[in-house]
Amino acid sequence: MRETFYTSLKQGERGERLTESFFEQLKEMKVIRDWKRTDHWVFQHCGLDWETDYILYNKEGQTKGAEVKTLSGLYKGSPCATFVIESWKDNNFKVRPNWWKATTNGFLHIVVIVNERTGLIHFFSAPKLQRWIIENDPALTFCRNENQQNRNGRIVKVGWENKEAGHLFTIRKEEDKWERLTTED
Repeated sequence: MRETFYTSLKQGERGERLTESFFEQLKEMKVIRDWKRTDHWVFQHCGLDWETDYILYNKEGQTKGAEVKTLSGLYKGSPCATFVIESWKDNNFKVRPNWWKATTNGFLHIVVIVNERTGLIHFFSAPKLQRWIIENDPALTFCRNENQQNRNGRIVKVGWENKEAGHLFTIRKEEDKWERLTTED
């Protein structure tokens, strides 16, 4: 089946629901005070063409923006050794994607990468990921997810737990609780 905007949206919603259950666990454990889903119209109303998916409130009331990206973890049926993230929204290197703009403007702090194949969720520092892309100038490739409605843009391959690229931690769900995994350096 060829991907469309609708199938990509459904995949994103699955990843967001998983991430929300982790945020709920953090709230129950009193690690964060609260979280909320961000209505994208709020940003459009302000004249902005970028947004974050969530706002997390720490115990002191400070906020952190989080964006969730859900990937199948497969390419043409084979497991992916890396994930990809959009570095340019167009093929002419003129327009940055929304996560990039939100990071540059200080609204986005965390990029959450959901790997549907493994069930693992990887948390990255958005500013460090952005800086890693700028400083390392990794090879760019075309978006090739077979989405018939949008094949524009350039993507960067990043290791699932690349600390230099801003990897913070990885979690997985065991029964009803999220478990933080430790990784080797």
